[in-house]
Amino acid sequence: MKDHYTNCMFINNKNQKTTGVPINNIDTIRGCPNNCESCYANKLSSITIRDFTKPILVEKFTGRVHEDLTYRIGNFGDPAINWAHTEKMIKKYKIKNFFVVTKLQSIKGFSGYCKNLQVSVDPMNELHLIRTLQNVETLLNNFDVNIVLRIRSSDTNNFLINLFQYEAVLFANNHNLPVLETRVRFKDKKAYDKYDLIAESYEWTRSFLRPKNNLRFLHDVEQHYVCDEAGNKCAGCLNCLKLLEPAVSTVTLHQGSQRAIINSAA
Repeated sequence: MKDHYTNCMFINNKNQKTTGVPINNIDTIRGCPNNCESCYANKLSSITIRDFTKPILVEKFTGRVHEDLTYRIGNFGDPAINWAHTEKMIKKYKIKNFFVVTKLQSIKGFSGYCKNLQVSVDPMNELHLIRTLQNVETLLNNFDVNIVLRIRSSDTNNFLINLFQYEAVLFANNHNLPVLETRVRFKDKKAYDKYDLIAESYEWTRSFLRPKNNLRFLHDVEQHYVCDEAGNKCAGCLNCLKLLEPAVSTVTLHQGSQRAIINSAA
């Protein structure tokens, strides 16, 4: 077992969920310090590496880019950890069809080149949620970007989690943003008590405490989609692709003006 990831990965990477669909999973950065509750990537990575919290910049992709596929960037690491590097790798390998999945804890170095963003919003972490929404607001005010909020939802009696879920939905509605509800799969049965989960909404299967199929935990969402709502994996869903705008090769900024890359520490 290695201590952490290497800086090289195969560019045409499939997992069990994306088999048979036009999506490939790649990373510009592997490993992540965000320490999200029940992080699926963290649990899977423990099979091959010891320290998932150390981000490693991917410097080389092996294999050939397929122009008929869409690349999901941000699977085993957060591309926002280093926007400049993420953009460099996308340009270097001429990846035209892509979207970025990120918790958006940083917008330092963001240039607007990555137009399609699917932003993870975490009601189980108040500080992360606040920073994510602040950074979304900044990008919406300064760049022409297509943002989808992937709200990590749970069915719970916990007052604060429900409050933060409501605030995330309200933010999406007020900014006319679609929501791709991402129901959390908990890695431990202790989550029942830790988060005061509603037991009848979950079942223990395939080493995770999973939401039962066809349940929605967010309410009053104006543009509501659910990731794998029916439990048929990507082949039965593809909502992440349906919510993409056409790829662009140039950066378009609001009002046609040029704007410097964000260099703040946000």
